[in-house]
Parts: sequence; C-alpha cells; structure tokens
Amino acid sequence: MTASRVAENLARFSRQMQAAAASGAEVWGIFDNTAGGNALGDALKVDAMMA
Repeated sequence: MTASRVAENLARFSRQMQAAAASGAEVWGIFDNTAGGNALGDALKVDAMMA
C-alpha cells in the first residue's frame, strides 16, 4: 500500500472516530501490529489528527 493510501485510510478512520465520539459513543481504535509493525505509528498519527 502506498504512503498516500495509508494516510488517506488513517484520515478516514480519524473522521469516523470523531463522528462516533460526537454522537456520544465511547470510541476505541485497535491497531494490528502483525503485518508491518506500524500500529504504534499509525495510532499516533490518528491521535494527532483528532487533536
């Protein structure tokens, strides 16, 4: 997956989480570290997008 595609997916995930949180839902994001070891970095990127 290209870097721009990953960024697009993370941005979409961030928007979905923000929308769910805005509706009053308790929101959790679970990042799978199995394939490429990117879970922590991706989680931090999404966290920054939501700040």
